[in-house]
Amino acid sequence: MQAGCQEFESPILHSKYLKKSMAEFANCDYNTFVRSNDEYDFRIDKFLDKMYEMNGQKNIFLTDFGLMAIYEVKITKGRETFVFDSDSRSYMTERPLLKARWIDVSSSRGSGKSIEFEVGLSDQPRTQTIPLKSFKKVDDFGGRGAGGRRVNMGNQFEEHWVADSQKVLSGQTNGSRYVQKVIDLNDDLTKKMKSGLSGVVAEGGANKSRPLVFSGNSLVVAAEGRLTENMGSTLTDVTFQYGEKKDPVYLSLKYGSTLTFFNSGVGGRNGPLLFTPAMIKQYKITSQAGKAFLDMFGMDEIKFCESFNNYPRTKAITNYAVSSTDFNKASIEKLLRSGIGYGYYMVHHKGSGTKIDIYEIDRNYMRSASTISGPVTIYYGGKDGRGKRIDIECESAKYKFKFNIRNKQGGQYPTHVMCDYKKK
Repeated sequence: MQAGCQEFESPILHSKYLKKSMAEFANCDYNTFVRSNDEYDFRIDKFLDKMYEMNGQKNIFLTDFGLMAIYEVKITKGRETFVFDSDSRSYMTERPLLKARWIDVSSSRGSGKSIEFEVGLSDQPRTQTIPLKSFKKVDDFGGRGAGGRRVNMGNQFEEHWVADSQKVLSGQTNGSRYVQKVIDLNDDLTKKMKSGLSGVVAEGGANKSRPLVFSGNSLVVAAEGRLTENMGSTLTDVTFQYGEKKDPVYLSLKYGSTLTFFNSGVGGRNGPLLFTPAMIKQYKITSQAGKAFLDMFGMDEIKFCESFNNYPRTKAITNYAVSSTDFNKASIEKLLRSGIGYGYYMVHHKGSGTKIDIYEIDRNYMRSASTISGPVTIYYGGKDGRGKRIDIECESAKYKFKFNIRNKQGGQYPTHVMCDYKKK
């Protein structure tokens, strides 16, 4: 810890230029770094890379008081306080513990929690203690870039991948960023296609529709209105073309640790009618698709409705965490197959540096990835039983899946059903 800890006003605060540039950034909060009880988009790791000066990063952060270095982190939950020094000799063992404490306190309910930082200027001995909300939400933490435009990291990844693919198409044999990844992938595809790369087509902006549909008493994800599991042409973000005939190889580009299979409304506007506030208030789901949805996971109709009624609640729903014994395995797997599909390559940026997983999604991979093993766990009222949502978790040999039913506009009754996944 630095000596002479006291409150002070940073001289940088008076800089008109900094005031103007800082106005472009919102402030951080718990939700910036942790969502659904887990780290979001590797943002804690990015933060700690800077604080511990790892992976080429520097301990410098934009705050309400200007650019500051962090000397100490103090995490409080209830009567317990945990302190971590940025210059500790044991930082390699302390870092994962700090991250775990950060996630834990961010996910906990109640007011007796805080994350505070002792910060200062690198050339001055004086320090001050500031809360997490005093840090600015810069690009690394999902904020806004120069000019006030939010940087969508997924879109940026696609743009960089296309640019580097064009370099390879033009004959470049080495380079930085993703060039070598493109070269390695193209070498494999050239052998498979038995012809050379002849085109690179950016298609991510096409926004091809993948609505949830109700067919044959089952819920599935459609590919541009078609009921098919061969959906490379629908999922493609970048298409590599080979030979004179421009034979396509479809690439689906994903960015971040948690990815989304589908995100569908529940009210029947752009998909099947699942449930309405009126149904839930009456504790009776009457739509065919809604009944099929509940039956698919073996959900209790009363508890389903209770998850959205009587909110806010003073205590958790009774027996809110349930291992379902009555789920329809075949229906869940059919839905997952329609979401995963086959006929393309996954190009998955993990959200840190240039680490990318590239693998083919063929029929065999799709079947393995969609065959669930183990329990289907339902959390009525969310992970703590007090919320206005339902989370459902299951997994396969390839992925961990999380379905959730909630209101995306901050209201009480659900508007959407979503399925996210993490690769094992």
